[in-house]
Amino acid sequence: MLSEVPSEVQQAVSAFLQTTTPSVVLKDFSFVSGGCINSAGRLKTTAGDFFLKWNLADKYPRMFESERKGLQHLRQPSVIDIPEVFTAGQAGTFQFILMELIAKAPVAKRYWEMLGERLAQLHRVTAARFGLDHDNYIGSLPQSNAQHDTWIEFFIHERLAPQLQLACNTRRIDPPWLRAFENLYPKLRSMLPDEKPALLHGDLWSGNLMVNEKGEPCLVDPAVYFGHREMEWAMTKLFGGFYEVFYSSYHLAYPLQPGYDDREDLYTLYPLLVHLNLFGASYKLSLDSILRKYS
Repeated sequence: MLSEVPSEVQQAVSAFLQTTTPSVVLKDFSFVSGGCINSAGRLKTTAGDFFLKWNLADKYPRMFESERKGLQHLRQPSVIDIPEVFTAGQAGTFQFILMELIAKAPVAKRYWEMLGERLAQLHRVTAARFGLDHDNYIGSLPQSNAQHDTWIEFFIHERLAPQLQLACNTRRIDPPWLRAFENLYPKLRSMLPDEKPALLHGDLWSGNLMVNEKGEPCLVDPAVYFGHREMEWAMTKLFGGFYEVFYSSYHLAYPLQPGYDDREDLYTLYPLLVHLNLFGASYKLSLDSILRKYS
């Protein structure tokens, strides 16, 4: 029901749509399932249907503005389908983002092969430094993208250390864990290979992967930055993984450096720490196992 959308958000969306479609009318709204951070769903209007998300502006400052920028980064190379953002802003105590509604179709026969090939193309987009020109979010947690010349420095200082500090502050981990990570850091230089920064979705798991109106892959809800592409691979495998043809198609298009299997668990430290901070102690066992593996 349209009444579920805050009146301030309705007014802001209507005002935006009227800039291109005078006398537009908002007709209906229906929630989608799955979101735990934002209210989100299908907005029907006389100008067409859109995807609308909103939350409290002071709870997650500039969340949708950073999402807008991230989606623009991913759209710019035109190598994989990314929803268009029409507007994002603040309306009273709320912030919102109005986006293209992805119309689903049956999965194309080469869906997983296309995903592998197109993600490889995306990862070939590079930058001078690791990081990004703005910070964003990973789930509901702030994600620092301060830029560094080397992947190791970025991985330690902008990915692992902030999550460890948060976990320590909230008493999800004990001081010995900090020492275990500090002992690991010097070893990373010899274990993680050098590569150019790659444009990453940053939170690529099945929940952020859709099927568009052609039956082809579409990526949503990013946590964009320029990082090491092996991070993206590790994220796809963390919670069940994708179909094997995805990995073989990617590797054929843009082979990983030898020895990735020996490094994979190192990259999962970041998403596991994120989940520890978001959802609690059930992730400590996995983290402890990885620390012991590389001790």
